[in-house]
Amino acid sequence: MGVNKKKYLLKQRIDKVLLYLGIIVSVAILIHSGFNTDHSQELLFERLCGYVFTAYTFLLGTKLLLSVGEKNFTRISGYSELLLFLYFCTVSLLNTTGNCHIVPAEWMYVGFFGVTII
Repeated sequence: MGVNKKKYLLKQRIDKVLLYLGIIVSVAILIHSGFNTDHSQELLFERLCGYVFTAYTFLLGTKLLLSVGEKNFTRISGYSELLLFLYFCTVSLLNTTGNCHIVPAEWMYVGFFGVTII
């Protein structure tokens, strides 16, 4: 098996993981937002979403690094992957610093829903 074939298969696996993880987290967010009344569970859920969001950012970065050398990268899909990765990096950075005027949990939710819809 050639290097390009291995890269392609790895990108396909990362795509599947991102899709299924996004669907699972989106459903969990909807259930959490609609039925949770306990504040301690809310804090735990937001912390877990932060960890998943960070893992999601690393997976998107890995996929982006695998895509950079391809000739199809200059199409709209390559640039949209780059913009999505920059969004995830920005929100992850703001989430770790804590010195921002936005609420990071809602921006994480928007990221998960955006990836699931796209």
